[in-house]
Amino acid sequence: MQEIIIRCICRTLLHSLWQGLLLAAVAAMMIMITKKSGSALRYKLLCSLLIVFVTGVSFTFCREIIVTINPLTTYNHSSAVYKQLPDTNLSVGNNFISADNIHKLTSTCTALLNDYSWLLVLIWFFIFLFHFVKLLLGMVNAERMRYYKTNGVNDEWNEKLQVVCNRMHISKPVLLMESALLKVPVLIGYVKPLILIPVGMLTQLSGEQVEAILMHELAHVRRHDYLVNLIQNAIDTIFFFNPAVLWISALVRIERENCCDDIAISETRSRKQFVEALVSFDQYSNTINTNYSLSWVTGKSQLLHRVQRIINKKNESLRSAELMVLLAVLLFTGTAFITLRRTRESLVQTPVKTVTKTNKKTAPAKPAQAAATGQVTTATKATKKPLKINTVAVKPAVETVDAESANEAEESTVESNDAGPKADDLVSLQKQLKAMGYRENDLAQLQMYLDHGVSAEYIQTILSLGYSKISMELFVRLKDHGVHHEFLSDLKKQGYGNVDLDIATNLIDHGVSAGFIEGFKKIGFKNISLEEATELKDHDVTTEFIEQFKKKTGQYLSLEDYIKLKDSGISPV
Repeated sequence: MQEIIIRCICRTLLHSLWQGLLLAAVAAMMIMITKKSGSALRYKLLCSLLIVFVTGVSFTFCREIIVTINPLTTYNHSSAVYKQLPDTNLSVGNNFISADNIHKLTSTCTALLNDYSWLLVLIWFFIFLFHFVKLLLGMVNAERMRYYKTNGVNDEWNEKLQVVCNRMHISKPVLLMESALLKVPVLIGYVKPLILIPVGMLTQLSGEQVEAILMHELAHVRRHDYLVNLIQNAIDTIFFFNPAVLWISALVRIERENCCDDIAISETRSRKQFVEALVSFDQYSNTINTNYSLSWVTGKSQLLHRVQRIINKKNESLRSAELMVLLAVLLFTGTAFITLRRTRESLVQTPVKTVTKTNKKTAPAKPAQAAATGQVTTATKATKKPLKINTVAVKPAVETVDAESANEAEESTVESNDAGPKADDLVSLQKQLKAMGYRENDLAQLQMYLDHGVSAEYIQTILSLGYSKISMELFVRLKDHGVHHEFLSDLKKQGYGNVDLDIATNLIDHGVSAGFIEGFKKIGFKNISLEEATELKDHDVTTEFIEQFKKKTGQYLSLEDYIKLKDSGISPV
């Protein structure tokens, strides 16, 4: 009987791998579907998956007991059925996998599993025992924190805590104490919950921030999270070898903190106040394992994600690495399952089925070629037409010379020679503009250019950057707005090329200098666009503001997040 139980435990643990993988796939779809849903819904769904997993594993163990004890089982007859069947081949691409070999392989693995199940269970038991002892020591250490280097708070804060408990409908008595070992608030205990806060926190933070922290920890008490966390730790300890279960468990912990964040924000009614309290803890204590207690923050990465979630008001979806790993494992598992299933079906059927090859390459090739040809023909027609129009329109504008205009220009020059030194400046500007292709005969217009500071040198410096076909009116507007050669040249050196002159004018109007953009590139925002730079300047987001937040969160947020923080009036200090 002991050997049967060991064998059933071994098979159950192995079955839990694919069961956990299946639930991980469901969890991944849930995470993507509920990206804009409330954290409470996501938390309940993920906890339900853990309950389904434990139920499924328990059912598997009972089934293995029944199957092992009952001699009339398909496992015992598989060898007899196999001996009466002919050898068949399964076609997979250009390779032929023998069903005979697959069946022998599975039979050999099953035999080895039965023979060495005691060894696998023994290895699992010793590792489980190690994790179990670690869990117990963590719980003992967490309880030890109640009495080691702790001090009670004054009556004023005890009264405030009681008021907050009544406000959150918590009837269970909750204690509040200061700890010299901790650097972040921690909730310990279920029957007698205790909130431990770092020494000096009550004086260093504002009363509103302390209240937000207490509401977050009291939300754990109201939701019975400490008890749920202990059950969750027990599941993690038993299935320490199952990465899918550990991943789902980690998601549960993340959503648990999100739920308490939402409760605290709804109670304080101040998103700014809560975020400032959240980022106020930029140091983390290693004196206690937060898996055995409920900590305010468990790391800078989680702190960063929580701040981003609160600012953007949307949940985090799957990371690309998680999605790729999950898809790869599911693809491999699905391929193996289909292969084994086809092998079993081929062994059960006595007639040998021949596999006919069909050429599938020629059929889809024609529509593909036709589509490609259609696209090329359409593209060619679309490009030829405007090219023909452009050549006709541009040539006369560039090459045609109006003799009458030239004569009028000469007459204007002659007449202005009698007007004195001021007229000499106009004549000089007229000649210089003419050399650059600008024919201006109106002396009033020339005087207007000089009044606005549009000199031939200014025009030449702009054109030297590669600009062309700029009207004199645009030069006047550029000069009036302070757009100079140096500004355009610096933008070009930073990789923006020849910036549209209207955009350059807009940048100057908003006070965006090349140095302002370069400052963001130096701290890591290499792909900052000119539109983003304008928006950052308008919202008074500086590199100093970003660096101060980085010291709190450990890494950079997006530029959009910093704008939202600035608009909300949230300060990193």
